[in-house]
Amino acid sequence: MKEMESGQDARDAGWRHAYQPFSPPQAQNLHEVWSRIRDEEPVFYSEAMGAWVVSRYHDARAVLTDPGRFSSEGTKAAIGVPPPTAQAILDEGDPIARARSLLDSDPPHHTEVRRIINEAFKGREVRKIEPGIRALANEIIDDIEPLGSADFIAGYAAKLPLRVILRYLGIPEADADQIHAWSGCLLAVRWAGNMTDDEWVKAARGYVEYQQYVAALVAARRASPRDDLLSDLVRLSDDADVRMDRAEMFGQIAALISAGHETSISLIAFCVFYLLSDRRQWEALCADPGLAAAAVKEGMRYESPAVSTWRVAREDTELSGVTVPAGGKILVLIASANRDQGICEHADTFDIARKTAEPNLGFGWGPHLCVGQPWPASTWRSRCRYWQSDCRASALRQVPGSRSGPASRFACPRAISA
Repeated sequence: MKEMESGQDARDAGWRHAYQPFSPPQAQNLHEVWSRIRDEEPVFYSEAMGAWVVSRYHDARAVLTDPGRFSSEGTKAAIGVPPPTAQAILDEGDPIARARSLLDSDPPHHTEVRRIINEAFKGREVRKIEPGIRALANEIIDDIEPLGSADFIAGYAAKLPLRVILRYLGIPEADADQIHAWSGCLLAVRWAGNMTDDEWVKAARGYVEYQQYVAALVAARRASPRDDLLSDLVRLSDDADVRMDRAEMFGQIAALISAGHETSISLIAFCVFYLLSDRRQWEALCADPGLAAAAVKEGMRYESPAVSTWRVAREDTELSGVTVPAGGKILVLIASANRDQGICEHADTFDIARKTAEPNLGFGWGPHLCVGQPWPASTWRSRCRYWQSDCRASALRQVPGSRSGPASRFACPRAISA
């Protein structure tokens, strides 16, 4: 990569003004930017993000582990400021700050809500639905196969995880495309830092429609429960000491859907992209489904689908010799921490045979460790068992010129051909 205009200045003036992750050339070369940041200024205040950026593994893990010093409350505010036209639409729904999830709550509320969600998941172990995941995967591949070639992400990766989580929740799979669009609106409202006014209006409208859709589902399950995860969540919440209101129920369900499919889309896409870039690893995985867990682990480390997460310092705290003041907002760069050469040798190489002493932070850490972490490995096991006996797997190839790279929150390669 040629020397970045703003990056050159960073060597002398620091990254406070130079860090511009939404703008070229940095947006297209974030891993190179983060590598330099880890070496030059691992903790700094970013004007663009309005937060203290934490880039190294041990600092990131310390922040994620300690809710006593680093709060998740108050991290729901959007990066960008909506124009008045979009704000008027957002005002038709519940405020973003009230639609909290496990990701942006602290104990004791977080502990109680996590207990509800864990209890709902407990009776619906992932292994029990693996046959259904396998059947869905086969159905999607069967639809693609007669076409001869297809965009793997649009044709497969974007379809399977969402249909699985909707089936698990008991939400109509026929609504999958609309929910995927709404989920994108939610992410845009919360994470997009450079939208036009028209894009803001579109995202705001989709976000409010999503709220209304989920509220109707919850009301229907409360009136007439079914044998599904959504009914269990509603029942357990209604019976709990800490009852989730409409806004929080939306936040929790939307987070489950986003975490269950947005991150999985990125994980599947990235893993296939990098495996196809080294066909020895691809063929090894197709031959041995037992490598699925290792592939998921390495995919989460190498190209973390959840690029970053937020905290707020409760007190003045020192990280890598830098004092983060009480009340300071902190952006933890998970994707950077997972490639920290200090804890992972040859961190910029994708290797499913990797053995590392330190766990990666792709599923989070501490109290906020992802409740759905068994899902990706299960999806991959199901897919790999099918690939093992299906000669079509060997025909999967990358489109020449396919590229990959992280975005602000979730990320995936542009295209892979099947």
